[in-house]
Amino acid sequence: LTRTLDFDTLLEAARRLRDRNSDVRIVVLGAGDRAAWLAQQVRTLPNVELHGWVGSRVIREFGATAVAGLIPYWPTSDFQESTPNKVGEY
Repeated sequence: LTRTLDFDTLLEAARRLRDRNSDVRIVVLGAGDRAAWLAQQVRTLPNVELHGWVGSRVIREFGATAVAGLIPYWPTSDFQESTPNKVGEY
């Protein structure tokens, strides 16, 4: 959970889903220098779950039940011109 990730868009989506009483949950896995900031931002968003760092087994368990996965990178050229390897790691 670092500055390379666009949490602003993710938080806006969570707010909109909450306001529409959607049953969609946003599950965030990982740790990093923005984890405390993100925890503060989601305190009024019951549809967002923060799980911190988890091992690959837990990531696979979440992935097996997820409808979609998201890595919200900012649209910078280094990410637009490459394929993130995070998904393949698990």
